[in-house]
Amino acid sequence: MPSKDSREPSVLIVDDEESVRKVARLTLELAEFSVFEAEDGLKAVELLRELKPDLILLDVMLPGLDGIGVCRELRKMPGREGIPVLMITGLDDIESITKAYAAGATDFITKPLNWVILGHRLMYMLRASETFSELMMSETKNRALLNALPDGMFQIDRSGILLDFKAAPDLDLIAQTGEVLGKQLQDVLPEELAGRIREALEDAFNTRETQIFEYVVTRLGADHYFELRVVVCGEDAVLALIRDITERKHAEHDIRYMAYHDSLTQLPNIQSFKDHLGLALSSAEHSGKYFAVFFIDLDRFKQINDTYGHKVGDLLLKASADRIINGMRRSDIVAHVNNENVHDMVARMGGDEFTILLPNIRKPEDIAKVSQRILEELSEPFLISSHELNITGSLGIAMYPNDGADIDSLLQNADTAMYHAKVKGRNNFQFFDESMNLHIKERLSVENRIRKALEDKEFRLKYLPRYEMKSGRILGVEALLRWNPHDIFNVPVEQVIAIAGDMGVIASLGHWILQTACSQAAEWQKDDLCQYISVNISIHEFRNNDLAAKIRKLTNDTGLKPCCLELEITESIIMQDVGTTTSILKSLKELGVRISIDDFGTGNSSLSLLRSLPIDFLKIAQVLTRNLTTDSDSAAVVKAIIAIAHSLDLKAVGEGVETEEQYRFLSDHGCDEFQGFRYSQAVTADEMTTLLMKQKHTGPECFPGGKDGSKDLKVLK
Repeated sequence: MPSKDSREPSVLIVDDEESVRKVARLTLELAEFSVFEAEDGLKAVELLRELKPDLILLDVMLPGLDGIGVCRELRKMPGREGIPVLMITGLDDIESITKAYAAGATDFITKPLNWVILGHRLMYMLRASETFSELMMSETKNRALLNALPDGMFQIDRSGILLDFKAAPDLDLIAQTGEVLGKQLQDVLPEELAGRIREALEDAFNTRETQIFEYVVTRLGADHYFELRVVVCGEDAVLALIRDITERKHAEHDIRYMAYHDSLTQLPNIQSFKDHLGLALSSAEHSGKYFAVFFIDLDRFKQINDTYGHKVGDLLLKASADRIINGMRRSDIVAHVNNENVHDMVARMGGDEFTILLPNIRKPEDIAKVSQRILEELSEPFLISSHELNITGSLGIAMYPNDGADIDSLLQNADTAMYHAKVKGRNNFQFFDESMNLHIKERLSVENRIRKALEDKEFRLKYLPRYEMKSGRILGVEALLRWNPHDIFNVPVEQVIAIAGDMGVIASLGHWILQTACSQAAEWQKDDLCQYISVNISIHEFRNNDLAAKIRKLTNDTGLKPCCLELEITESIIMQDVGTTTSILKSLKELGVRISIDDFGTGNSSLSLLRSLPIDFLKIAQVLTRNLTTDSDSAAVVKAIIAIAHSLDLKAVGEGVETEEQYRFLSDHGCDEFQGFRYSQAVTADEMTTLLMKQKHTGPECFPGGKDGSKDLKVLK
């Protein structure tokens, strides 16, 4: 067995996450520690009965016996009472930190761990532990070690006379540090502090246990915190160790602040808001007064976030929080609410949702005034990173006690009222009414029907032809989702997609659409009937990291050539995260898949961005096509899009072509392809097969004007 000085220090890592243990082991072995591991608390206790590590790195949250329990068991083991324990806690887990110290932890470290300093931290703890052990072994060593410590120290006899003294930085804040030996405590320390040390001295002699308390000194408007430990040394004397813990107290304050505040807006978070709401409930129950809870959602915030990116979105959220607070401050009603801090009354729930507590309301009209002022503040334009942004708010109101007598009911009903405000057209406020729950029930009903429709295979695809502009030939088809639930009102496809995304079933629905479309296109491909099939991809599917792998498998399984598949994405998807979008598109292009940007002309993508993206088509938004013969601005935009597409060696596709005038305009300005219900409705697979077979044998028929130039249009229904 090597000597203590020559062997590597050993550390026991106790954590239920294998990845954490692996990184910790690598880090500490590089720092020349000998490492043992345990994956749970019971295993750790079992190892500690066999081993005597120099240090323990212990997670608080463990299966079975948690870290607190392990620490308690350790302190009961003979010969292992003094092993230093570094506890791992969550950043906002104040309760666990307190319990860890009570159980005998030496120190704590918060997640995420700073692996760079972990080895240094443990080595420092090890040195401190060895130092303290030697302190207890030898009076001579005690003096040397005490002088090395940053703490101030008094040695005091039973009568309160100072026998020894060691100065330390900041000790002069609470002590006269001149000639102190032989003096009484009260001659050197403030009377209150001297009295507390005397009490601790008596308790230490009676219990033979270390006495610990804290003391605060305020100087020049700043609080300085000190920790005092009174330890018996010998039969008739104690050591009073005085440590400046101001920095630690500030850190604890910061941790508590972060636990109860939103890191982006600095507003109280949901937990803090619920605490305030609980106090308001208790106060209202005794006073008989009533209060209001507001639930605010920013209208169309997601669209701005997707278009301009998360950085702009975060700045907009911060600015919106300031606007809401300003709207509260402008209210005479709030000014008279017991002088409460407005910041404590406004909280961020998460995302683009905020809540407000308005206590001690005198009449409902006051609530309406505050609501209107907040909405007015939000509706003013925002200037964020050189962008002028316009948003509004939808605000729901629940009142105590009519709309709920507990925290959850009030929040839920305010949320329901906010949803009703959105249904009413946004940028308004609504008081809660029981009938509003009908809207929620309808939404749940639709969700249940979508889920059942997936199980019962009620969804189907129809196919919309896409024509070559010059020849009128059908080059490809676009797959469109259709659903006609027979037992409830018809739900628009756009709403189905949006709700499926919210439900988390869009992956299943999207996979079915792709698989069905690819299988059908593979059949047409065998007979050389059309060049490609296009499928719209939602943002939920597009952001899936393994989209390219899924497409590869689908084309392999169905036999469809990847070059015969076209994926359509919107400008908003591109603008949400340009870097990620580019990476995904490149991986798809490597497979040979065609890419088109759908609804082009309604977003904010730049020419330089388009140049860098691996795309093939720009599909002109239907709203522009619809108005191009009646609105000069739309016509100018459409001409510009066609020119941009050709300058980038892309093809332009006109969507929603429904009149001959629209067709002629697009044709005259060089548009490459077009589609629209005027020339063919979306049809079933069998109907499309018939149409494609006929085209193959007789040539294109569904073409405006025909070969003789007449204006009679053959419309496929």
